[in-house]
Order: sequence, then structure tokens, then C-alpha cells
Amino acid sequence: MTISLPTLHRLALEAQAESDRASTSALGRAFAQLAAAYAMQAMRQSASPAAQPLAQAHWKL
Repeated sequence: MTISLPTLHRLALEAQAESDRASTSALGRAFAQLAAAYAMQAMRQSASPAAQPLAQAHWKL
């Protein structure tokens, strides 16, 4: 399943906002990690076509 770049960016922003509002530090860290994962996937999807196979292989690890 592929998520569009605009959706990944929106999800990263929403996860970061949830991290900032989290009631516990553990929950905040979990949302921060989720935001980072969405941002990383967006970077990988926007990478040059030559880098796509490597980026996709790394995402599956």
C-alpha cells in the first residue's frame, strides 16, 4: 500500500502535534517516533527514481 506524499506530510504533522499534547512522556515519545517514521517515508518516496529500490528495501526492514 502506498500513501501519497501530501498524506504522509499531514500524518507527520498530526503525529507531531499529538506528541506535543501527550499526557505522558512515553506517549509523547511514541507519537514523536511515529512522526519521524512518516517523515522518513515521505523522504524516501520523494527520492530520485534511481534510489527508489534501495529506499523501499530499507523501509521493509
